[in-house]
Amino acid sequence: MTIEYTMRFPVRRYEVDRFGFVHDHVYQQYLEEAAIQASTAAGFGPQWYDEHGTVWVVREITVEYLHPAGMNDELEIRTWVADMQRVRSHREYEIYRLPDRRLLVRADADWVYIDRARLWPTRIPAEARMLFSASGRFAVPPARPVPPLSADRQRPAFVCRRRVQRHEVDGMGHVNNAVYVTWFEQALMDTLAAWLPTAVAPGWPCYRRHQIEYLSAILPGEEVEIVTQLIGMGRARAMWYQEVRRVDSEDVAAKDHSIVLYLDERRRPRPWPRTLAAYPAGVQS
Repeated sequence: MTIEYTMRFPVRRYEVDRFGFVHDHVYQQYLEEAAIQASTAAGFGPQWYDEHGTVWVVREITVEYLHPAGMNDELEIRTWVADMQRVRSHREYEIYRLPDRRLLVRADADWVYIDRARLWPTRIPAEARMLFSASGRFAVPPARPVPPLSADRQRPAFVCRRRVQRHEVDGMGHVNNAVYVTWFEQALMDTLAAWLPTAVAPGWPCYRRHQIEYLSAILPGEEVEIVTQLIGMGRARAMWYQEVRRVDSEDVAAKDHSIVLYLDERRRPRPWPRTLAAYPAGVQS
């Protein structure tokens, strides 16, 4: 029997941006909390994992933003297990607004079961495999393709640098997964500020989809670079590729393929400025 867990809560004031909508990274915090609560309700709470020396970590997550949530909205998260393999499992999520039950966000997370002592994947316990029966239903459909840019239409990647701050580190001792969302989105804002001339009519990027792959943990005090590259462009949709690299080794810690809309002051989609893709590779604007 497939177990679907449901939790409800209101949007808090500190979770919204200057437009009054929930920050993108907050949704990932919602999803993480829903997964913890769902596991706890089934008898596998934090204490159980502590006693067994194991933990679940997200290897990859895809989040699709359909409609914004606002201040004081009442939200409902539904989560369930789509599949369960030897050491990993896909958990699915849908976030609805109440009382109209509009679907706002849907997500798919690839979780890996880890032995804490060895920091290595280990077999999922039989009792968990029996309890969390896989539904085979995935929440996020394939993305609608964005026309790719040829190599001679791509600008050189934009690079910005930052050092990990104390408040970005979670209870596991490394940068929290949701923090990467803020890093990627701020790096895109910095890229647009550098690339777009002031004469271009103003617009605002709005994320439609993040697909983030977590490759290794970033630790407190480490210095990283966020590399941003425009790889596809339609009329109002653009595909961006970003990486988080360690400065000392150039080791890639995380990757993100995102689809981003360009909105006007009324939050309506408008065409991306063509100048973003007007320069041959290797030519600085």
